[in-house]
Amino acid sequence: QANTGLTRALIRGCAEARGEFIARQDCGDSSLPGRLAQQLAIMQANLSLSFLSCATRYATQDGEYLYEVRGSGKAAVPLDVIDLKQAHGVLDGPAHHGSVMFRRSAYERAGGYRSEFYYGQDWDLWYRLAEQGKFQLLPETLYEARMGVGDISMNYKERQELIGRQSLEALRLRL
Repeated sequence: QANTGLTRALIRGCAEARGEFIARQDCGDSSLPGRLAQQLAIMQANLSLSFLSCATRYATQDGEYLYEVRGSGKAAVPLDVIDLKQAHGVLDGPAHHGSVMFRRSAYERAGGYRSEFYYGQDWDLWYRLAEQGKFQLLPETLYEARMGVGDISMNYKERQELIGRQSLEALRLRL
């Protein structure tokens, strides 16, 4: 398809997908061995889960290790993750957009990715998925995100943070 941005590509990809579950992965990133099998088994065993994530290793484009995001540990088991007293409105959050797997039915009930969210589409969707069911963050590092100078997160961080705050406010208003 013509390049109309990440969000529209995500919308199309999810519309084309035929499975019960949808797993994200960003260009240049890597799912480590066993990621999809482990996430799938957990999703199948826990019908209350609408989405899950795993610990994520961040590296440069050349593979140099930078840091890991493991979460707080609160979501090591499925939980209702929304807590508006927390800074980001959740007790624990996905480690990276690409590390997420979600249930197609929850995605559709939540309304899917919204094209208006050119940036920050991940938090907008995650809040709405959290309203559909539980969340879990696996403590194992099963995803590697590569970071580079051309990345949206590097170049549009302020816009992403603004959209994230607006998505949180929308969640507050819905609740």
